[in-house]
Amino acid sequence: MEFLEIILIIGLVILLLWGIWKYITIPYHQKALLAIEMAKEYRFIVRELGVLENDFPNENTPEFIELVFFKMTFDPNNLKGVYDSIDYMYEIVMSKFDEIEGKERYFRKEDWDNVQAHKTSTVNIQMSVRYSRWSHGFGSSDAKI
Repeated sequence: MEFLEIILIIGLVILLLWGIWKYITIPYHQKALLAIEMAKEYRFIVRELGVLENDFPNENTPEFIELVFFKMTFDPNNLKGVYDSIDYMYEIVMSKFDEIEGKERYFRKEDWDNVQAHKTSTVNIQMSVRYSRWSHGFGSSDAKI
């Protein structure tokens, strides 16, 4: 009988520790999912506007994009404003990634690798946006990479 009680107590302790661990990790996982979804929207807007191909304005460029996290008006007469809006979106996305910076221990390796891949992809696209901004004669932005 004592052996069964010891096994039961060990099981309950393990279950309690697992519950505490999940309670601690859930907010970081939610922040990571939010950052990833915002990064996807940022990349979608940049691609939809044709910033990376340097082919805007054209007949396929939408005048207004509204998604879950971001909305933006495209004005072909104010490309500097478009670049400023994109830079602002980038800063918001990176602030979300910064909220989970250094919290790798709360993620499985595959999940953390996924978070880092989205962050890296976003940074790479922003570097291309900065080049496109420069090639259109608007100089560099204040966005930090």
